[in-house]
Amino acid sequence: PPSLYDEAADYAIYYFNTFSAKSNNKNKSLAYIPIRSAPPFPFAPFLLLHYFYCTMLLYSQKLEIRRMSERIAIFFDAENISANHVTSILAKVKSYGDILIQRAYADWSIPNTSSWKNLVAKQPISVYQQFHNGETQVIDKTIIMDAIQIAIEHPEIDTFCIVASDKGYSNLALRLRELGKYVLGIGEEKKTKQDSLLVNACNEFLYIENLKTV
Repeated sequence: PPSLYDEAADYAIYYFNTFSAKSNNKNKSLAYIPIRSAPPFPFAPFLLLHYFYCTMLLYSQKLEIRRMSERIAIFFDAENISANHVTSILAKVKSYGDILIQRAYADWSIPNTSSWKNLVAKQPISVYQQFHNGETQVIDKTIIMDAIQIAIEHPEIDTFCIVASDKGYSNLALRLRELGKYVLGIGEEKKTKQDSLLVNACNEFLYIENLKTV
Protein backbone atom coordinates (compact mmCIF):
# COMPACT_ATOMS: atom_id res chain seq x y z
CA PRO A 1 0.00 0.00 0.00
CA PRO A 2 1.15 3.59 -0.62
CA SER A 3 1.09 4.34 3.13
CA LEU A 4 3.74 1.70 3.74
CA TYR A 5 5.99 3.15 1.04
CA ASP A 6 5.48 6.64 2.47
CA GLU A 7 6.48 5.45 5.93
CA ALA A 8 9.50 3.64 4.55
CA ALA A 9 10.58 6.76 2.66
CA ASP A 10 10.06 8.87 5.80
CA TYR A 11 12.19 6.43 7.74
CA ALA A 12 15.04 6.64 5.24
CA ILE A 13 14.94 10.45 5.01
CA TYR A 14 14.57 10.90 8.76
CA TYR A 15 17.56 8.80 9.73
CA PHE A 16 19.72 10.02 6.86
CA ASN A 17 19.20 13.66 7.76
CA THR A 18 19.52 13.00 11.47
CA PHE A 19 22.85 11.29 10.87
CA SER A 20 24.00 14.10 8.59
CA ALA A 21 23.09 16.73 11.17
CA LYS A 22 24.89 14.91 13.96
CA SER A 23 28.00 14.62 11.84
CA ASN A 24 27.99 18.40 11.32
CA ASN A 25 28.08 20.28 14.62
CA LYS A 26 27.34 23.61 12.93
CA ASN A 27 24.09 22.44 11.40
CA LYS A 28 22.41 20.29 14.03
CA SER A 29 19.21 22.26 13.57
CA LEU A 30 18.95 21.10 9.95
CA ALA A 31 17.82 17.59 10.92
CA TYR A 32 14.70 16.64 9.00
CA ILE A 33 11.53 16.24 11.07
CA PRO A 34 8.96 14.32 9.00
CA ILE A 35 5.27 15.15 9.05
CA ARG A 36 4.66 11.61 10.26
CA SER A 37 7.12 10.30 12.82
CA ALA A 38 9.59 7.65 11.67
CA PRO A 39 8.07 4.15 11.60
CA PRO A 40 8.47 2.00 14.70
CA PHE A 41 11.93 0.48 14.74
CA PRO A 42 10.92 -3.24 14.55
CA PHE A 43 9.05 -2.70 11.26
CA ALA A 44 11.09 0.05 9.67
CA PRO A 45 13.90 -2.11 8.22
CA PHE A 46 11.37 -4.43 6.59
CA LEU A 47 9.40 -1.53 5.12
CA LEU A 48 12.57 0.12 3.86
CA LEU A 49 13.83 -3.05 2.17
CA HIS A 50 10.40 -3.66 0.67
CA TYR A 51 10.31 -0.11 -0.66
CA PHE A 52 13.68 -0.41 -2.39
CA TYR A 53 12.84 -3.88 -3.71
CA CYS A 54 9.65 -2.59 -5.35
CA THR A 55 11.53 0.39 -6.75
CA MET A 56 14.23 -1.79 -8.32
CA LEU A 57 11.63 -4.22 -9.67
CA LEU A 58 9.76 -1.39 -11.37
CA TYR A 59 13.03 -0.03 -12.79
CA SER A 60 14.01 -3.44 -14.22
CA GLN A 61 10.57 -3.80 -15.81
CA LYS A 62 10.92 -0.38 -17.45
CA LEU A 63 14.33 -1.40 -18.82
CA GLU A 64 12.86 -4.61 -20.25
CA ILE A 65 9.99 -2.69 -21.89
CA ARG A 66 12.46 -0.23 -23.38
CA ARG A 67 14.65 -3.06 -24.59
CA MET A 68 11.74 -4.77 -26.35
CA SER A 69 10.80 -1.50 -28.07
CA GLU A 70 14.23 -0.80 -29.53
CA ARG A 71 14.55 -0.20 -33.27
CA ILE A 72 17.55 -2.01 -34.68
CA ALA A 73 19.82 -1.88 -37.72
CA ILE A 74 22.04 -4.91 -38.23
CA PHE A 75 25.12 -5.09 -40.47
CA PHE A 76 26.74 -8.36 -41.50
CA ASP A 77 30.30 -8.57 -42.78
CA ALA A 78 29.50 -11.61 -44.91
CA GLU A 79 33.16 -12.26 -45.66
CA ASN A 80 33.88 -12.35 -41.95
CA ILE A 81 30.92 -14.36 -40.62
CA SER A 82 29.65 -17.75 -41.80
CA ALA A 83 26.06 -17.90 -43.08
CA ASN A 84 25.53 -20.93 -40.83
CA HIS A 85 25.29 -18.62 -37.80
CA VAL A 86 22.88 -16.04 -39.23
CA THR A 87 19.61 -17.68 -38.15
CA SER A 88 20.80 -17.92 -34.54
CA ILE A 89 22.10 -14.35 -34.63
CA LEU A 90 18.81 -12.95 -35.94
CA ALA A 91 16.82 -14.88 -33.33
CA LYS A 92 18.92 -13.36 -30.58
CA VAL A 93 18.83 -9.82 -31.96
CA LYS A 94 15.04 -9.97 -32.36
CA SER A 95 14.78 -10.45 -28.60
CA TYR A 96 16.13 -6.89 -28.25
CA GLY A 97 13.43 -5.28 -30.36
CA ASP A 98 12.28 -4.68 -33.93
CA ILE A 99 14.87 -5.10 -36.70
CA LEU A 100 14.18 -2.41 -39.27
CA ILE A 101 17.32 -2.71 -41.39
CA GLN A 102 19.22 -5.90 -42.26
CA ARG A 103 22.21 -5.65 -44.57
CA ALA A 104 24.98 -8.01 -45.63
CA TYR A 105 28.11 -6.81 -47.42
CA ALA A 106 30.61 -8.79 -49.47
CA ASP A 107 32.21 -9.28 -52.82
CA TRP A 108 29.66 -11.91 -53.79
CA SER A 109 31.82 -13.15 -56.63
CA ILE A 110 34.33 -14.80 -54.28
CA PRO A 111 33.85 -18.52 -53.46
CA ASN A 112 33.51 -18.29 -49.67
CA THR A 113 30.22 -16.36 -49.92
CA SER A 114 28.35 -19.17 -51.69
CA SER A 115 26.54 -20.28 -48.50
CA TRP A 116 25.14 -16.76 -48.12
CA LYS A 117 23.47 -16.92 -51.51
CA ASN A 118 21.16 -19.70 -50.32
CA LEU A 119 20.50 -17.89 -47.04
CA VAL A 120 19.39 -14.55 -48.48
CA ALA A 121 16.78 -16.36 -50.54
CA LYS A 122 15.07 -17.26 -47.23
CA GLN A 123 15.88 -14.28 -44.99
CA PRO A 124 14.84 -10.64 -45.63
CA ILE A 125 18.45 -9.43 -45.75
CA SER A 126 19.47 -6.79 -48.27
CA VAL A 127 22.78 -7.66 -49.94
CA TYR A 128 25.35 -5.12 -51.04
CA GLN A 129 28.07 -5.83 -53.56
CA GLN A 130 31.52 -4.34 -53.06
CA PHE A 131 34.49 -5.37 -55.22
CA HIS A 132 37.88 -5.28 -53.54
CA ASN A 133 39.79 -3.90 -56.53
CA GLY A 134 43.07 -4.71 -54.83
CA GLU A 135 42.18 -2.74 -51.68
CA THR A 136 42.17 -4.05 -48.12
CA GLN A 137 39.28 -3.72 -45.62
CA VAL A 138 37.00 -2.45 -48.36
CA ILE A 139 33.96 -4.17 -46.80
CA ASP A 140 34.75 -2.57 -43.43
CA LYS A 141 34.91 0.89 -44.99
CA THR A 142 31.62 0.45 -46.84
CA ILE A 143 29.78 -0.73 -43.72
CA ILE A 144 31.26 2.12 -41.68
CA MET A 145 30.09 4.76 -44.17
CA ASP A 146 26.59 3.29 -44.50
CA ALA A 147 26.13 2.81 -40.74
CA ILE A 148 27.11 6.41 -39.95
CA GLN A 149 24.81 7.70 -42.70
CA ILE A 150 21.87 5.69 -41.32
CA ALA A 151 22.61 6.83 -37.77
CA ILE A 152 22.41 10.46 -38.88
CA GLU A 153 19.46 10.16 -41.27
CA HIS A 154 17.35 7.80 -39.13
CA PRO A 155 17.27 9.06 -35.53
CA GLU A 156 14.46 6.60 -34.78
CA ILE A 157 17.00 3.74 -34.92
CA ASP A 158 18.58 3.53 -31.49
CA THR A 159 20.47 0.22 -31.65
CA PHE A 160 23.15 -0.78 -34.15
CA CYS A 161 24.29 -4.38 -34.36
CA ILE A 162 27.68 -5.09 -35.95
CA VAL A 163 28.19 -8.75 -36.85
CA ALA A 164 31.90 -9.21 -37.43
CA SER A 165 35.05 -10.35 -35.67
CA ASP A 166 37.29 -7.66 -37.14
CA LYS A 167 38.79 -5.00 -34.85
CA GLY A 168 38.52 -2.57 -37.77
CA TYR A 169 34.94 -1.91 -36.66
CA SER A 170 35.97 -0.57 -33.25
CA ASN A 171 36.06 3.04 -34.50
CA LEU A 172 32.56 2.61 -35.94
CA ALA A 173 31.28 1.36 -32.58
CA LEU A 174 32.80 4.34 -30.77
CA ARG A 175 31.43 6.84 -33.28
CA LEU A 176 27.92 5.38 -33.05
CA ARG A 177 28.06 5.63 -29.28
CA GLU A 178 29.10 9.27 -29.60
CA LEU A 179 25.93 9.76 -31.65
CA GLY A 180 23.90 8.35 -28.77
CA LYS A 181 23.34 4.88 -30.22
CA TYR A 182 23.48 1.56 -28.38
CA VAL A 183 26.01 -0.73 -30.07
CA LEU A 184 25.64 -4.50 -29.93
CA GLY A 185 28.55 -6.48 -31.31
CA ILE A 186 28.40 -10.15 -32.30
CA GLY A 187 31.43 -12.16 -33.38
CA GLU A 188 33.48 -15.32 -33.01
CA GLU A 189 35.07 -15.77 -29.62
CA LYS A 190 38.29 -17.34 -30.93
CA LYS A 191 38.93 -14.30 -33.14
CA THR A 192 37.78 -11.42 -30.95
CA LYS A 193 39.55 -12.65 -27.80
CA GLN A 194 42.88 -12.42 -29.61
CA ASP A 195 42.31 -8.67 -29.83
CA SER A 196 39.52 -7.34 -27.62
CA LEU A 197 39.43 -3.83 -29.11
CA LEU A 198 36.05 -4.34 -30.81
CA VAL A 199 34.62 -6.06 -27.72
CA ASN A 200 35.55 -3.10 -25.51
CA ALA A 201 34.26 -0.55 -28.01
CA CYS A 202 30.70 -1.93 -27.98
CA ASN A 203 28.09 -1.42 -25.28
CA GLU A 204 27.55 -5.17 -25.35
CA PHE A 205 29.29 -7.99 -27.18
CA LEU A 206 27.95 -11.51 -27.73
CA TYR A 207 29.98 -14.52 -28.83
CA ILE A 208 28.46 -16.56 -31.63
CA GLU A 209 29.54 -19.77 -29.97
CA ASN A 210 27.28 -18.99 -26.97
CA LEU A 211 24.12 -18.39 -29.01
CA LYS A 212 21.46 -21.06 -29.16
CA THR A 213 21.37 -22.89 -32.46
CA VAL A 214 18.11 -22.31 -34.34
